[in-house]
Amino acid sequence: MGVVWYQYDRVTDPDCGTGNVSVMAARITGATGRSPRQTTADAAGRPIHSGAVCAGGTVCAVTVGVTGEDRRLGDYFTVNTDAHGCLNIGTGDTKLTDAVTGNPSPNSHPLFLRQNSGPGLTGGVCA
Repeated sequence: MGVVWYQYDRVTDPDCGTGNVSVMAARITGATGRSPRQTTADAAGRPIHSGAVCAGGTVCAVTVGVTGEDRRLGDYFTVNTDAHGCLNIGTGDTKLTDAVTGNPSPNSHPLFLRQNSGPGLTGGVCA
């Protein structure tokens, strides 16, 4: 079984949170037995967002200047497997810089992560 989630690097309320957000992935084996095992990894190997993640929908766009809430990470998060059982994760990345100005990008950019090592969920090898 595989599980994927967003995780802050500290305990915080995501609506007004501080800290960095990473995409975490876990492979769980033996879940129906007495001794399940879990292997966890930072799927991107770096934070993909910093600060609050507003969960208020379109209201966030109105309040962002006042409250600092940020909707750019949004709901762009999905996970699936390939033929070998290797995880494929689609999400957003708000940590990139604008290529022209060098300033932080005002947009969330698509980020596709593919498991490229270790065993897949179906026992195949991810390489």
